[in-house]
Amino acid sequence: MVDHSGSTTEPQDAFGELARIILADHSLESVMDRVAQLTKDTVPGAHEVSVTLVERGQSKTVAFTGSLAAKLDERQYRARLRSVPRQHRGWRADPDLRHDR
Repeated sequence: MVDHSGSTTEPQDAFGELARIILADHSLESVMDRVAQLTKDTVPGAHEVSVTLVERGQSKTVAFTGSLAAKLDERQYRARLRSVPRQHRGWRADPDLRHDR
C-alpha cells in the first residue's frame, strides 16, 4: 500500500501496484486517479500531478492530485489552441499517427 503522508514510493513498487490492477474491475477514472497519485508519490519534487489523454486532437485532463494541476492543464490547452492557426487545429503532422483515430 502507498503511504500518502508525504513519503516517497519506489518506482518498482509503483509499477508493481499498477501491474496488479485488474482493469475489468475498475473504471478508467479510478485507474487514472491511481496513476496520478502514484506518480506524485514516486517522482521526487512532484507537488501536484495530472494525467492528460488526447483523443482526436483534443486534450482532456482525466485525473489530477490537486486543483493547481488541473488549472495549469487548462491554461496549457488554451495556450496551445491559440498558438495553432485555425486551419490546422485537429490536424496531425506526425506521419506515425496517421492510423491513430
